[in-house]
Amino acid sequence: MMEKVINKCISIINSYKISQHLLISLIIRLLLIVLSEIQDKVLSLKYTDIDYVIFSDGASYVSRGMSPYLRET
Repeated sequence: MMEKVINKCISIINSYKISQHLLISLIIRLLLIVLSEIQDKVLSLKYTDIDYVIFSDGASYVSRGMSPYLRET
Protein backbone atom coordinates (compact mmCIF):
# COMPACT_ATOMS: atom_id res chain seq x y z
CA MET A 1 0.00 0.00 0.00
CA MET A 2 2.75 2.45 1.00
CA GLU A 3 4.68 1.61 -2.15
CA LYS A 4 1.67 2.55 -4.29
CA VAL A 5 1.37 5.90 -2.53
CA ILE A 6 5.09 6.60 -2.98
CA ASN A 7 4.95 5.65 -6.67
CA LYS A 8 1.90 7.87 -7.19
CA CYS A 9 3.68 10.81 -5.52
CA ILE A 10 6.78 10.24 -7.65
CA SER A 11 4.73 10.13 -10.84
CA ILE A 12 2.99 13.40 -9.91
CA ILE A 13 6.32 15.06 -9.13
CA ASN A 14 7.88 13.80 -12.36
CA SER A 15 4.99 15.21 -14.40
CA TYR A 16 5.97 18.80 -13.46
CA LYS A 17 8.50 20.83 -15.40
CA ILE A 18 11.50 22.33 -13.60
CA SER A 19 9.98 25.81 -13.85
CA GLN A 20 6.87 24.56 -12.05
CA HIS A 21 9.03 23.01 -9.32
CA LEU A 22 10.90 26.29 -8.87
CA LEU A 23 7.68 28.31 -8.74
CA ILE A 24 6.11 25.96 -6.19
CA SER A 25 9.24 26.00 -4.03
CA LEU A 26 9.39 29.81 -4.20
CA ILE A 27 5.75 30.09 -3.13
CA ILE A 28 6.29 27.67 -0.23
CA ARG A 29 9.42 29.52 0.89
CA LEU A 30 7.69 32.92 0.79
CA LEU A 31 4.71 31.50 2.66
CA LEU A 32 6.99 30.16 5.40
CA ILE A 33 8.74 33.53 5.69
CA VAL A 34 5.41 35.34 6.03
CA LEU A 35 4.15 32.82 8.59
CA SER A 36 7.33 33.13 10.65
CA GLU A 37 7.02 36.94 10.65
CA ILE A 38 3.40 36.69 11.78
CA GLN A 39 4.34 34.22 14.53
CA ASP A 40 7.14 36.49 15.77
CA LYS A 41 4.77 39.45 16.00
CA VAL A 42 1.66 37.74 17.41
CA LEU A 43 2.62 34.74 19.55
CA SER A 44 4.63 34.70 22.74
CA LEU A 45 6.62 31.69 21.47
CA LYS A 46 8.93 33.17 18.84
CA TYR A 47 9.80 31.34 15.64
CA THR A 48 13.10 33.17 15.35
CA ASP A 49 15.68 32.25 17.97
CA ILE A 50 17.52 35.06 19.78
CA ASP A 51 20.80 33.78 18.30
CA TYR A 52 19.48 34.72 14.85
CA VAL A 53 18.98 38.31 16.00
CA ILE A 54 22.46 38.43 17.53
CA PHE A 55 24.18 37.00 14.44
CA SER A 56 22.18 39.25 12.09
CA ASP A 57 23.08 42.30 14.16
CA GLY A 58 26.76 41.30 14.17
CA ALA A 59 26.65 40.69 10.41
CA SER A 60 25.29 44.18 9.83
CA TYR A 61 28.29 45.60 11.69
CA VAL A 62 30.70 43.47 9.62
CA SER A 63 28.99 44.53 6.37
CA ARG A 64 29.68 48.16 7.34
CA GLY A 65 33.35 47.37 7.98
CA MET A 66 33.02 47.51 11.75
CA SER A 67 33.73 44.94 14.43
CA PRO A 68 30.70 42.97 15.66
CA TYR A 69 32.10 43.34 19.18
CA LEU A 70 31.32 47.08 19.12
CA ARG A 71 27.60 46.39 19.46
CA GLU A 72 25.95 46.77 22.84
CA THR A 73 24.93 43.56 24.55
